[in-house]
Amino acid sequence: MSEGRNDGGAGEVDDVVAVAQWLGQTHCVGMLTLVGYSFGSSVAWRALATIEAADSALLIAPPIGSMAYPANAKANAAVIAGTSNPFADADALQRWLATQPGATHIAIAGADHFFGTSRNALAQAIDEAFSAP
Repeated sequence: MSEGRNDGGAGEVDDVVAVAQWLGQTHCVGMLTLVGYSFGSSVAWRALATIEAADSALLIAPPIGSMAYPANAKANAAVIAGTSNPFADADALQRWLATQPGATHIAIAGADHFFGTSRNALAQAIDEAFSAP
């Protein structure tokens, strides 16, 4: 049971890698898309670099600028972020997107970090991200 603490994500990245390995071995799952929200988006992004059966990620409300999102040339990413998210540095996000040739950005105007009044727009953005070629 979680006690609300993390180790900066290293243990969580290991957990995602273990689940991906289990899926591949137990269920013969092919390519994976990793999905993460906020802190989980950093975990998903870092795990993506080590999981051979994963080539894309959906990063929702990534706190780029305050958490690690190392460059990963092999990966495709769809990034969904609200324009009123106090936990995400918009300039840092734009700089990061420029380093990721396979990244797309879906901005939700006026949405905060929790998408409280923008849930329908978030659902549409997720649909858009998964239907993109």
